[in-house]
Amino acid sequence: DPWSPNATQTTRAPGTARQMSLLRDVGLFSEGLVHAGGAVIQPRDMAMSLLGPLWEMPEGEGDLTLMRIDITGEKNGAARTVRWELEDHWDRESGTLSMARTTGYTATVALRMVADGTYHEPGVSPPEYLGRESAHVERLLRDLAERGIHYREAGGD
Repeated sequence: DPWSPNATQTTRAPGTARQMSLLRDVGLFSEGLVHAGGAVIQPRDMAMSLLGPLWEMPEGEGDLTLMRIDITGEKNGAARTVRWELEDHWDRESGTLSMARTTGYTATVALRMVADGTYHEPGVSPPEYLGRESAHVERLLRDLAERGIHYREAGGD
């Protein structure tokens, strides 16, 4: 298949990657046991006890997912670029975060496609394999739209 996605980028607060690397490098995400102050602890559990409350979203706040997918390749012998965009906001009524909506609902649509035999690729396959068949993409986009998640084609050439 000549289509290939461009590099993936995730936007976070400035310095987040450096801070997370530091925490990982000093072992705070380790699941191994260590002796500390006369107790045996798992560093990851301690890190989550200390950091978890700092990462919780305040009551009444939600998130937003912005996604742009640029695909470049060849179709019918001609170079082509296609762009898809998504803007999704958390569901205030149910309290469901956008990140949960856009990842979880996508996973459940894919699972339903496996369960009903629509998708039957043997073995383990990455989500990108769904894009090999236009019927799979159409089903995925339709089922997500029924849940209020709308991708739109935003140009290209």
